[in-house]
Amino acid sequence: MLSKKATLSRTVKHAFASIKARVLHWRQDGNLPSRVARTGRPSVTFVKTLGHFYIVDRKLSLVAIRIRTGRRHQIRAHLAFVGHPTVCDGKYTEAEIFNEDRQWCPRNFLHRYRLAFFDSDGSAQEAAAALPADLLPALRKLRPRNRESALAQQHWQQAAAADLLSWENLVPLLYT
Repeated sequence: MLSKKATLSRTVKHAFASIKARVLHWRQDGNLPSRVARTGRPSVTFVKTLGHFYIVDRKLSLVAIRIRTGRRHQIRAHLAFVGHPTVCDGKYTEAEIFNEDRQWCPRNFLHRYRLAFFDSDGSAQEAAAALPADLLPALRKLRPRNRESALAQQHWQQAAAADLLSWENLVPLLYT
């Protein structure tokens, strides 16, 4: 199963990256966040940077994510581990930053826009979903840092599910 997500996070400096870090989930208490730990399970997350933005004096990046493994909160744990937590994430972000994010973003800015898998007959299945209405105002509030970022912002604001590109066709920023 392949899951592709779009998220807004603290500025990501690379156009394309992979995060390979073991994720540990506390089974005893489901409320504790997963974390990267030597004793965790192997996990791989791929990241493509689609745009860079400002909100007030903070820098953010719109990124597309593809996971090879499916650990609990893998995306959130990996992005926080490399210093780029998702916007408005109360579990993986410092309280002060989370409270600042809540002033302009209603919830964790993480959206599964495409899901692909093979069913029990071996047939390829795929579903896509445009950015939900509750996240659109947050995306509109961002100031793009360059023309490419403005185009990415416009695309994600206006795209219907059928217009969302597959991972292979998503072009990351050529420079950061």
